[in-house]
Amino acid sequence: MPDPKTIEFIQYHRPDLKSGDYNISVSHNIKIGANVSDSFSAQKSFSVRGDRFNINPSEIVACFPPQDSIGDFSNCLPHLVINKSTLPWERTSGTETDTSPWLAVILLDSTETPQIKIENIQISSMGWALESGETGTDYCQTLLIPKSLLESILPTEPEVNLLTHIRLVDTSNKANALQSGMQEFAVVVGNRLPLKGAANVSYLVSLENYFTTDSGTYYPSDANGLIRLVLLKTWDFTALSEEHTFKQIVSNLNRIPPVLRLPDMATNAQQMVQLGFVPIAHQLRQGDKTVSWYRGPCAPFSPVANTLSLPAGSSDELTIYDTKNGVLNVTYSSAWEIGRLLALQNNSFATALYQWKQTAKRQDILTEEQALISRALGDNSIPGGQTGLPASDALQIIGSWLGELSLLVGLPFSYLVPDEKMLPTESIRFFELDMNWIACLLDGAFSIGRSTSGDLSNDQKLTTLLHQTARQSALNLRSNLTDSSSIQDSTQTISGILLRSEAVSGWPNMEIHAYTIPQADANSLPSGEINILRMDHLSKDVLICIFNGEASQVDILLPSEGVHFGLDETTPFTKELRDPNGDLENNLTLTTIPFKTYPRVLDINTLATDINSLLGATGTFTSAQFGLQMVEGVDKISFLKSQGG
Repeated sequence: MPDPKTIEFIQYHRPDLKSGDYNISVSHNIKIGANVSDSFSAQKSFSVRGDRFNINPSEIVACFPPQDSIGDFSNCLPHLVINKSTLPWERTSGTETDTSPWLAVILLDSTETPQIKIENIQISSMGWALESGETGTDYCQTLLIPKSLLESILPTEPEVNLLTHIRLVDTSNKANALQSGMQEFAVVVGNRLPLKGAANVSYLVSLENYFTTDSGTYYPSDANGLIRLVLLKTWDFTALSEEHTFKQIVSNLNRIPPVLRLPDMATNAQQMVQLGFVPIAHQLRQGDKTVSWYRGPCAPFSPVANTLSLPAGSSDELTIYDTKNGVLNVTYSSAWEIGRLLALQNNSFATALYQWKQTAKRQDILTEEQALISRALGDNSIPGGQTGLPASDALQIIGSWLGELSLLVGLPFSYLVPDEKMLPTESIRFFELDMNWIACLLDGAFSIGRSTSGDLSNDQKLTTLLHQTARQSALNLRSNLTDSSSIQDSTQTISGILLRSEAVSGWPNMEIHAYTIPQADANSLPSGEINILRMDHLSKDVLICIFNGEASQVDILLPSEGVHFGLDETTPFTKELRDPNGDLENNLTLTTIPFKTYPRVLDINTLATDINSLLGATGTFTSAQFGLQMVEGVDKISFLKSQGG
């Protein structure tokens, strides 16, 4: 079992059967004695369906350089990360008995793209034999490229094998992680460097059966000398300065103030602003207009426990009057009201809550009735009603939904960040959950059907159980992604960060780690890593991460499966080599990088041979070893809560 903090490179993950149509024939001969015999036979046909003319976009985890990005990519090899680890080997670029991957990444710069065309055509026009489930009238996207250009930039069959590998990485510290522990990703790498100072376009193309001996039959050029390839994915980027790389983008995040609040104001209300409050327009029930204080659940400090009277009969009971400034504070009343509205919006939750409350009410009545009869008759032998609170499937539904709500799932963004100035573009903000706010939010959701003093009394009996169930559900929301034994229920601080940056959209699977004890200096390491309770994209460029503890340091890293490939930024290019553990070898550098005659196209075969020779290795040099040597170091940027800049 690999260390979850490392990346394991694997040569391939071939499926047991490639995609295609299969026939099985079975015959059996029986001979009884000298003259009696019989024969039996059977045939069975089946198909293995796999991607061929298109790939589901959800299967592509990331591409590098990111779509529409601008940065210093002139030393990087474009690549794709695919979450279906067998995909590159489900078909072959060689003969049917070959195992070469069928996917390749090719790169064109802005001076070459006018030579190509992208067309949508019916798959019957490709002239390929259709497999079961395919219809000739279905459409696919194709790339028409001059034969001479394609042959100049396309990797050879041995190079296609070297440019495709598997990465086994830990997915626990990512947004929207799919499973627990280690997960395999397929990586397809290009063989050409981008043109610096220009726009570049990468294309993921199908090379199905391209390298057969009669490849001309499969990929003939037309009268204009163009070859048609099935186009599966395209993305563009610009190779300019270092300003827009992951490291520079994240390093330059605005950290002043370091917590989620408005910038300082030269007003009498400065203290309230420093506490995270925002003045908002407030229209009163009578129609009057005023300004009130509001703060969302993400506070810039650890709020003290409040003596709020919960459960509440209405949101008005939770409105506070700020005597110093002469305005209302609607923080907790707003939390209660939005909780009620969100609960009413969710039919399954509202129905389950109503049923569970009715069950609890009937159980209370039965218990009181049995106790009354027992006292009236003076007979203690009469069994009383059931004691305790009802446990049912409805309670699980209620607890699960409230658990997500307590981690702010489904909460409108304006309630989280009431003023854009609190979270400007390219910024990171620390916060701590105001558990008073969360308690009001949950009570508002639980208030459905609370219309009489009796209802309020019944809800008071159930509140503790509801909060415990919601808390446990919140702890278990990502428990399948981590060691469940490390997730402890406690009353400790719940903290988090909000990140607004183009890095979120450019690297959606970035990894985040949080620690309670920050590193003392550049030569030390942080300690006390805490679990992530929630990590989600709130929009294309906004990420929320909530931790089960007080985060004093947060580290942001490139995703392990998407760590990019490239050459060292020297003139001319060189490549420092690594030992089998991934550490850089001392003074072991490949000083001459082999290129083909066409601009910026690496000679992958020669490069692999030179690396293997310099390492003094014997045996076959695999795609896993090549991937390890060509990978760039992981950029890690650390943020300390105590530092504002």
